Amino acid sequence: MTDARATARTNTARTNTARANTARANPAHKNAAHTTIEFFGGLGVIGSSKIEISHGGGESGRVRARVQLDMGLEIPNGDDLMAAPVGLGSRPGRELADLLRIGAAPRIPGLYDPRWLRAGVAADGAADLPADFTADVADDLSADLPADLPADPATDLATDIATDAATAELLEPAAGPHALFISHAHLDHMGLAGFVRPSVPIYATAQTVALLRALHASGDGVLGAEPDWRVIEFGELVSVGEITVQALPVDHDVPGACGFLVTTPDGRVAFTGDLRFHGDEDYLSHDFAERVAGVDVLVTEGTSLSWEPLGDRPAGEHDIVERFRATLETQRGLVLLALYPRNAARALQFRYAASRAGRTLVWSGQIAALFARLGWSDVVTWDESRPQASAHLKAIAAARADGFQLTTVSLNDVHAQPDRFVVMPDPHDLPSLLDLPIVPGDVLLHSNGQPLGEFDAWWRPFTAWLDRLGVELRFLGSSGHASADDLHAMIERIAPRVVFPIHTFSPRRLQVPTGVRRVIAEYGVRYSLDGDAQDPDSALGTADALGAADAGRRG
Repeated sequence: MTDARATARTNTARTNTARANTARANPAHKNAAHTTIEFFGGLGVIGSSKIEISHGGGESGRVRARVQLDMGLEIPNGDDLMAAPVGLGSRPGRELADLLRIGAAPRIPGLYDPRWLRAGVAADGAADLPADFTADVADDLSADLPADLPADPATDLATDIATDAATAELLEPAAGPHALFISHAHLDHMGLAGFVRPSVPIYATAQTVALLRALHASGDGVLGAEPDWRVIEFGELVSVGEITVQALPVDHDVPGACGFLVTTPDGRVAFTGDLRFHGDEDYLSHDFAERVAGVDVLVTEGTSLSWEPLGDRPAGEHDIVERFRATLETQRGLVLLALYPRNAARALQFRYAASRAGRTLVWSGQIAALFARLGWSDVVTWDESRPQASAHLKAIAAARADGFQLTTVSLNDVHAQPDRFVVMPDPHDLPSLLDLPIVPGDVLLHSNGQPLGEFDAWWRPFTAWLDRLGVELRFLGSSGHASADDLHAMIERIAPRVVFPIHTFSPRRLQVPTGVRRVIAEYGVRYSLDGDAQDPDSALGTADALGAADAGRRG
C-alpha cells in the first residue's frame, strides 16, 4: 500500500502544463457536447473524496457547466508528510501552496482562491499566462481577507504569477457555471473547502452548515477562509448551467449527511457520500437507494471493503448507547471517553445516559462551546482550576460573549467524587491526564473518537499513556459506513449501468451483478457516463482542452 501511495504522490507532483481551464474549439473535432466524470481524490484511499462532473465540448469546445462533489482531505496516517507532529498549521497562509507542492491537493484550474497561492507551488512546467486571468483574479481578491492571512497585494501576486507558470494555470478563470457541493461535515469530504475561490458557490445541507458554522465559531473551522456556505434543502434542485443537483438524505455518523443525484444532458449520476444501513435512521439510506434506482452512474463509497475478513454487520447506535449505559452502572471510579464531537447525536445520547446513571459528562472547552452553539443546555466544562490549552479557553470566552451558557466543574469536584463523572480528555494534551483522579482499573471508552486508530500518529502515545496509568481501553463504536453485505445489496437495488467504487483501499472487492459495469477509476482520466475512458484527442481531451489526461493530478 505504501508503494502505491508513494507512486501516486510522485505522479501528483508532475505539473499539468497541457490542461487549460477553457475547452477551446478544435476544428478537427466537432463532436456533440457531452458529460464526463473525473476523480481528483478518493482512489485507493479512505477519504479525500473529490469528484468533478463536467458538460461541454461540441461546436463551441467550451465547458458549459462544472459540478464538484466534495473537497476532502486525506485521513492523516504515518505516510503523510503533513501528519502529526508536522501538522498543517505550521505555516499559516501557505497551507494550500504547501499541499500542492507535495501532491496532497489536486490541481484543478479555476477552483482555488488566488489569495492562498504563492510563487513556487510547483517546481517545473511552463505554460502561457491566460490573457484574461487578471479580471477573474481581481474579482476574487475583492473579498475580505482572513485576519490572519499574510496578504499579498494584487501587484505582488501578479508578479508571482508571471514567474510561476504552474500557479498561473491554477488561476485561470473558471469555464462556465461552476459550483461545489459538500455531502457532510467530515474533513475527508470538506477539509479543502476553505481554499475555494469566493466566486464558486459552496452548497451543503442546513444541518451540515449549522455544524460547520458552530465549529468555526468554536475555533475548529476549515483550513483557509471560512466559506460563505449556501444551504441546499433536501430534495431541492440547484441548477449549474445545464446540470442540476439534488441533495438526498442518508444515514451516517454526522448530522445532515446526504448523497447527491446529478442530472446532466447525457444521463444521471448518483453519489452516495458516506452512508450506512445499520444506524438509527437507516431508512434514509434505503430511501436514497430507491430514489436513485436505475441511474446511469453510481459513485459509491466502499470503506468497509478495505479490510479482510469483510466482517459482520456493525452494531447500531442503540446498541452502543446501551453498552455505554451498562458500563457506567458497573464501573467504579472515573470513566474516560473518546468520542468524535461531530457525531453530535451520539454525544447527546451519551450525555443523557450519563445523567441517568448519576454522572456528569465533562467536555474540554472547544467541544463544550461547540455543543452550546448547537443549542444544547447545561453543557459542562472545566473551570479555571484545571488548566486547558488556549484554544479551549478562547472557545469558552467567545461562546459566553455570544450569549451561550456554559456550566463548569472544578478539579476538586471530580477528585471528591470521581464515580459521579465521565470526562472526555483532550487527546492532544495527554499529560493533562495526570490532573485527574485516575487509578489502575479505570476505563477509557473509545467511541470512534480521536485518535482515530493505529494509523493515526497520536495513537501510540495515546495508548502508551493509558498503559502507564493502568487505564483499560475498551472499544465502543459503531461504523458510519455500510457493511460489505449492505453495499452489495445497495448495488443490486440501484442497478446502475456503471459503478465507480471510491473511498476504499480495495475497490476491486466490490462485486456487481450481471449487467452492471464496475470501473476502477484512475487519476488524470475523464470518463463518459458509459464508463469509458475518454480519448485524449476528443473534444474534451485534447492537449489544449479541459480534460487533457495527466496522471499526476490528485489529492
